[in-house]
Amino acid sequence: MGCPSEYFNLIAPGEKMRTPIYRFYNGEEGSRKRPDGSSIDGNHRYTQNPVVINEMLAKGWIHEGIAWCERTFAGR
Repeated sequence: MGCPSEYFNLIAPGEKMRTPIYRFYNGEEGSRKRPDGSSIDGNHRYTQNPVVINEMLAKGWIHEGIAWCERTFAGR
């Protein structure tokens, strides 16, 4: 899946594509505790890797969609 047009409005010289970076949320609100008694806080993680996306979904992370689109330039 590519980046939707609302994520950019200018294509730089030499730019060949944009890569979506996806955001995930662990759904925690501090109500669960670790074995040491400390709270498990809410966290976000970001990835573009399809393998990691599937692993996070399997572990119950909440897929929040595209966070931003990373520019990729020719020759890099």
